[in-house]
Amino acid sequence: MAQLTGNPIKDSYLGLIKKTDNAALSGTAKAITDGSGGATNIQMSNTSTNFVSGTVNFTGSTVSGLPSSGGTVGFKTAYVSETQATSSCDTVRSSILIPANTFAAGDVLMMRSIQSTASQTGTTYSTIWITTNGIVGDAQGGQNLSQIQSSADGKGFYEKTLFIETANGTGLGTTCWAAADSTETAQSGVLGGDPIMSLAIDWTQNQYLAVSVCIDNSGATWTNYGAILTKLN
Repeated sequence: MAQLTGNPIKDSYLGLIKKTDNAALSGTAKAITDGSGGATNIQMSNTSTNFVSGTVNFTGSTVSGLPSSGGTVGFKTAYVSETQATSSCDTVRSSILIPANTFAAGDVLMMRSIQSTASQTGTTYSTIWITTNGIVGDAQGGQNLSQIQSSADGKGFYEKTLFIETANGTGLGTTCWAAADSTETAQSGVLGGDPIMSLAIDWTQNQYLAVSVCIDNSGATWTNYGAILTKLN
């Protein structure tokens, strides 16, 4: 049955694909299933498509829009802005998938982002993550690249350089070094220089660059203009 024409719905719906909640596409990515609810490795929204597991095979296909060999590889999360009527905390607001094996030992990465806050009566806590829990609405988690905690209105800037070292020998992780913020624990045993921190990020698995926020005061407006992760080498 290669076509739907002339086939009753009751005999053909199993071959259709749909969202797991049976609703129309929206701004929140949802799992895609077949007509019986059978899972695929795809999540879709009206702004993104995420391959969350398995293998994406482009053999025999022409893929356009990606940088050529040796070119800059970069990822950017979407602009997001919220005015909180009630307290809202610690979930992913914006993210982008970094496919497995995009980065490897020897790569140098730069993360940058800027945000603004207004009408605060308390404190806003915003964080940039590398995480496997990166779907919008997920609880925050993973490796914390940088965080801003502020009760003042104005602009805030994130910047972090990441140096990917070596795989741990089991294929389950890669050590990643970065300059440490003042609130982060620095590595000890070396005199001089600036503090650094170690991040356990498994670049052999799908990861997300994600932005999360906790606004503990109603009426405050928080805006993130997008987090950018760029390969420098």
